[in-house]
Amino acid sequence: MKSITLFMLLLCSAIMVYGQQAGRLTGVVKVSEKETLVGASILLIPGNTGTISDEEGRFRINNIRSGNYTVKVSFLGYKTFTTQISIAANENKKLEVTLEAESISLTGLTVTAQKRSESQKEVPIALTSISSKFIETNATETMAGMSAYVPGVQVQEQTALFPSYVIRGLTSDNLSLSQDNRVSVFQDGISTSKAIGAHAEFFDIDRVEVLKGPQGTLFGRSAQIGAIDMITNHAKNETSANFTIGTGNYNQQRVNGYVNVPLVKNKLFARIAGIYNKRDGYIENLSGGTLMGKNTIATRASLKYLPGKNSSFDVIMNYEKDNNPGQDFKSGTYAPKGGTTDPFTFADLGTGKDLKDKRELLGLTGIYKQYFNNGFSLTTITGYRTITSSSMSDSDGTKAQALDINVDLSYNQFSQELRLNYDGPRFSGFIGANYFREIGNEVFVVNQDERSVFAMLSPLIAKKVPGFKVIPMIVNGEPNLSVTINPLTRKPLLTSHTEGVNDDGANNNATDLFADGTFKVTPKFKITAGGRLIFEDQTTFYRVNPSPGTLGSLLGKGVNNIFKPTAGRIEKSKNYADWVGRFVMQYEFSKEVSAYASWSKGRRPSVIQIDADTTRYIHAEIVYNYEIGIKNLFLNNRLQINISGFIYDYRNFQTSAANLTGGGLYTITDSGKATGKGVETEVNFAATKSLTLFANYAFLDARFDDKNSDGKPQLLAGHTFRLTPKHSGSAGASYKFDLGKAGFLALNLNATYKSSHYFDDENTSGLHQGDYTLLNTGLQYTSKKGKYGMRLNMSNITNTHFLIDAGNTGQTFGIPTFVPGAPRFYGIQLFVNL
Repeated sequence: MKSITLFMLLLCSAIMVYGQQAGRLTGVVKVSEKETLVGASILLIPGNTGTISDEEGRFRINNIRSGNYTVKVSFLGYKTFTTQISIAANENKKLEVTLEAESISLTGLTVTAQKRSESQKEVPIALTSISSKFIETNATETMAGMSAYVPGVQVQEQTALFPSYVIRGLTSDNLSLSQDNRVSVFQDGISTSKAIGAHAEFFDIDRVEVLKGPQGTLFGRSAQIGAIDMITNHAKNETSANFTIGTGNYNQQRVNGYVNVPLVKNKLFARIAGIYNKRDGYIENLSGGTLMGKNTIATRASLKYLPGKNSSFDVIMNYEKDNNPGQDFKSGTYAPKGGTTDPFTFADLGTGKDLKDKRELLGLTGIYKQYFNNGFSLTTITGYRTITSSSMSDSDGTKAQALDINVDLSYNQFSQELRLNYDGPRFSGFIGANYFREIGNEVFVVNQDERSVFAMLSPLIAKKVPGFKVIPMIVNGEPNLSVTINPLTRKPLLTSHTEGVNDDGANNNATDLFADGTFKVTPKFKITAGGRLIFEDQTTFYRVNPSPGTLGSLLGKGVNNIFKPTAGRIEKSKNYADWVGRFVMQYEFSKEVSAYASWSKGRRPSVIQIDADTTRYIHAEIVYNYEIGIKNLFLNNRLQINISGFIYDYRNFQTSAANLTGGGLYTITDSGKATGKGVETEVNFAATKSLTLFANYAFLDARFDDKNSDGKPQLLAGHTFRLTPKHSGSAGASYKFDLGKAGFLALNLNATYKSSHYFDDENTSGLHQGDYTLLNTGLQYTSKKGKYGMRLNMSNITNTHFLIDAGNTGQTFGIPTFVPGAPRFYGIQLFVNL
């Protein structure tokens, strides 16, 4: 690590000394008086020396020989700017360019997925970029809502504490702190991948980039099957503000906005953004309150300091507090009083108003960039996050007190990245190092009435004890408390019992060394290659204290009922070393059409799993991905068509299975080999100045192989992955009416579709969602100069019923629960731009 840092500093110093002898061209690219442009291409002719504008729109070309030159500045969606200049020896020529927008073009075509600004068409990855304009047009308020417009991606946010991210059939939602996720989630250069921190309130967003396939080289150890990178709006050199207030059904109250001001002219800028979003739950709970609601307040403050012409420093603070009503895990076995087991009707969860999902998050990010001569730049990114949460759920889905579970969690992470970039006419790439540390702990507490627990376990007892009759847990909507003596032991059943997991946590450290680059072999043929070396130091700890109940013998849990006690705190550590990488060939048939073929390796880290009986060391999960794609941008950047096809091969696929009679409650197992194959397409078309159309479709066949690497039959042979529809897609249109001096009126209509899929890898009958389509619409009025306006929006227009989860903890005990998706939502917002 020290050697790499020293090498970078010596290299940068040599470059700076060399560059002091020749002329230089510096400047800024704008699209208006206030707004600068990132990613614009600046080309110097003759010589074809070039660069791109940075986050502030600034650019620099060094070591220019004295003489006369033509400067061309271009960017997708804008007319090319051309001018003549003369540069003398040691002269610093300055140039300010304002680009004029094309009359008709697409937006959101520039991305930074490969750690540099470039056109989507130039990136040899299956990549979708969701722009702020698209987010606004489609009234997208959540990451889950956004994912419906990305082929091959599904995000479930039934709770802010533990969202599910699914890319190409691979789910990333594990609650365990000792197991890493399969999808990297990033915000402003910082990993937020751990499930407890992966959810972020959707406000003041610049864009979201979604990359599919293994992306470990670009986005680190959690990017086994893809990455989601959310880029927020940072402080800018402008004075601007927005204030939006809205309301909707289910008593929604929403207020959001931002203020951006320069504090020191051309040197220091500040931006503060925030949101308050509250909505009652859409499921009534007879025992009190509503379920599946929202109550979130979040703020983001950022500062940008420009210490010199070639450097910038950003500081970003994120704070979010969630105080949401509980989740609706409704029993599919026992109906509430006066109701049915239909998951879309009222529930009766006995914990009542105490059901909750609370979380408090604080994140700090520091980003420093220094630009050197000849296209070199140095970036350092420092991140710190601390999270506390508390969740109370009624996991049996009834009024009975059998599985009332409270989970308290604390989590801290720190990361530091150092990266040296080079952007040249034939080669662009980077080399760097990253350090990541996380420490967290979960405490589980289960509150029980043993009379209800005994009834819940009675079907299991009936299978073992001849003549034993099953005892219903609920009768006429009320808990069945008729059995007060355990007939097997003749001991009284406790009316109140508490036990739990006192420690379930991890302390993980990882150091990565990485490099990636693209070399232009010919003007049309490029090769991209990269790799990341990973060195991990994992520690896992686990503790269950004795809490004597009377039912431990039923499941072999010793003196406890559910969680088997340990002999004090058990702590295990192990070191790992591995690598991931990619190799890509790309050919540009024309300025409009390019194609690529790629190979990549992804990895999910090894797992140390501890319970009262044993410690298991689960192998790292490995995936090899083979992909081809074609990217098209026709009609002067008005029509974008992307198509990709892929096959991936999984080894040591990690799954979680119930283990009622083991030392714990769940066991992470190596389920062997799996294979996935699919095709993804997306089309975006600016048909006219007023009409924009989009459509996307994904086909995916992902399932467990018949045999493992040793040729032996697999337990899950032929089963499809959970949360994986075979077909999915979306389509929509937006039309903008010009009302003359009165302003503009934009109408949007879109539809999203998912085919049937299971909620567990076992493909259990009944834990299944059929195919469904959701229709959404929006209407927005904006004044002529965009100073004020109004939005009307409605999602799930037809009030279609669909599930977002099924099975859950209840399924472990034979009483599955079901979680309903959002019904019809509608609302109105008024906004002012200053």
